Amino acid sequence: WPGGGITIMADVLSMPKNAFGYVPTPALVAPLEFTMSRAEYRTLGGHDEAVRTLEDIAVSGGDYGDATLGTCRRSWAS
Repeated sequence: WPGGGITIMADVLSMPKNAFGYVPTPALVAPLEFTMSRAEYRTLGGHDEAVRTLEDIAVSGGDYGDATLGTCRRSWAS
């Protein structure tokens, strides 16, 4: 698809009304925390314990490297 990005399969019947939207490409859609300093993130109650350094990710890998995290438990996925 134009613009790349993240593509997911979701059971849209179980999602709240108006849960999905779109933006024209090219666009950068990023969570608010991408624009904050670490101190601001902590002040707002962010999940600071989950923040990792780039060095740590380079050495031990990212969460998406674990195949079990993406396991689909829906009957239509088999």
